[in-house]
Amino acid sequence: MNHEAPKALQRPLTHFARLFLHRWPWMLAGTLLTLATLLANIGLLSLSGWFITATALAGLGLIVGLDIYVPGGGIRFFALARTLSRYGERLVTHEATFRLLADIRCWLFRRLAQQDPLSLGRLRGGDLLNRLTADIEALDNLYIRVIGPTIAALLAGLVAMALLGWVDGRMALVALGLLLVGALLTWDAARRGRRSGQRMSHLQPRFRAVIIEGVRGLAELRVYGGGERQRRLIGQHGRAWSQLQRRMAHLTGVGNALNGLAGQLALFAALILGLWLHQQQAITGPQWVLTLFALMGLAEALAPLPLAFQFLGRTRSAATRLLEQAEHPVQVHSPRSPQGMPERFDIELRRVTYGYHAGRPVLSNYSLHITQGRQLAITGPSGLGKTTLLKLLARLDDPWAGTIRVDGVDLRELALTDWHQRIGMLEQHAPVFSDSVAGNLRVAAPDAGEERLWEALRIAGLDERVRAMPEGLATWLGEAGATVSGGEARRLALARVILHDPDIVLLDEPAAGLDGDSARALAARLQHWLRGRTAIIVSHDPDWLPPMDAVLDWSRIDHR
Repeated sequence: MNHEAPKALQRPLTHFARLFLHRWPWMLAGTLLTLATLLANIGLLSLSGWFITATALAGLGLIVGLDIYVPGGGIRFFALARTLSRYGERLVTHEATFRLLADIRCWLFRRLAQQDPLSLGRLRGGDLLNRLTADIEALDNLYIRVIGPTIAALLAGLVAMALLGWVDGRMALVALGLLLVGALLTWDAARRGRRSGQRMSHLQPRFRAVIIEGVRGLAELRVYGGGERQRRLIGQHGRAWSQLQRRMAHLTGVGNALNGLAGQLALFAALILGLWLHQQQAITGPQWVLTLFALMGLAEALAPLPLAFQFLGRTRSAATRLLEQAEHPVQVHSPRSPQGMPERFDIELRRVTYGYHAGRPVLSNYSLHITQGRQLAITGPSGLGKTTLLKLLARLDDPWAGTIRVDGVDLRELALTDWHQRIGMLEQHAPVFSDSVAGNLRVAAPDAGEERLWEALRIAGLDERVRAMPEGLATWLGEAGATVSGGEARRLALARVILHDPDIVLLDEPAAGLDGDSARALAARLQHWLRGRTAIIVSHDPDWLPPMDAVLDWSRIDHR
């Protein structure tokens, strides 16, 4: 694991705040515009209050020689400045937030791409999706609602204190008191919302996973009568989620009430103090009103902070989850000084032991030798380690003991990227991307022309089906290949392997979902394509297989 990971997990928000620094021009511009909006609001309120009071007193003859043009111009300036700065603040802060979230998504995806598939496979689909979406989106609270507004409100508070201190130093104490109470309420909101926010962050991925799995497995749930159980499970998570939302809404209401009360108490204190100062002739009537309206503007600047910090616990929990996934130790990695790729691909397993759980090996002291250009079929029931063997050969994980050698070179001494370029693997759960047919195929060969695409589809036995689609190769397949059957999805994945043109072919149940005639037709096409390649085909049914150099009945081998 990265040595910075433990420290980062202790202070996850600080870690992401540092990631934000390269966007400092946008963040600084957004914060300055937020500050300008707050100052314009305070200036507009205080100057308007002073001007209205002064003109009223001038009308009564209590003020002589009042200049209405300068304060009138100031009011128009602050009104226009508030409108423009508010528009600019919304524009810049949201643009900054979108850029920051995009940076985090790219950063996380780069980290995930470096991890081995088995580590990623430990997460449920909904959980991983939640980390890529909701957890990242939760971080928008960090800048747009916490960092920027807090800095701007603090600076605006200092300016308000200076303004009130210019009127009378004792009035500045009221502003200081409002700032301190606002800070206390913000801290209390963060404390009260921490536990509920963390629970929301942990419940949301489970809730989403339950819904996604229910939708994807709807047909199976109907067939096996599991719909009612799934409905109860969704309802249980939904009620828990609603309870947390009600809890947060209650905290929001209490926080808003306390925040409003603090503002009113500050106004009342300024009212009483201002009355006494006015009686002492320390301030004028218009100055007294100016202080009241300035405090109103300061209270408005502090009002959003408790709500933002109330959800800081959820933001922190989301940041922790992202860091846990990003800093997850990579089990399989390239050596620092990899050896060159061998000229031959003779593969040898020497006393390999491997399993998924400690003390429960799937393979134990297993040995196998495959000469370059030979084709091997492995048959037998599920659960004996056939798929595990393919994963080890593809180096999706390393064996607990023993070695896998390629032309005498330990597989762990070869660069992962070089090895993966030489192999083509069809897994049991091959993905179909939300893309066109051509886009799915070009994952294996980005520069492949249409002729190569059609040839790969022909060998996989999918060309006629694609030609019948409305837009042929450009037909959009939908999320997880929603518009194709399971058998068609596997043949599309097989066509991707064929397009990759590998030296070593690893096929796990390539005929799954096909009837007997279709499977035998596929075998005939594969026979020609496999010529000269090293191949291992795993299948439950040996009847459909193309002619192989050897067929290994896995159930008759004492590989445990």
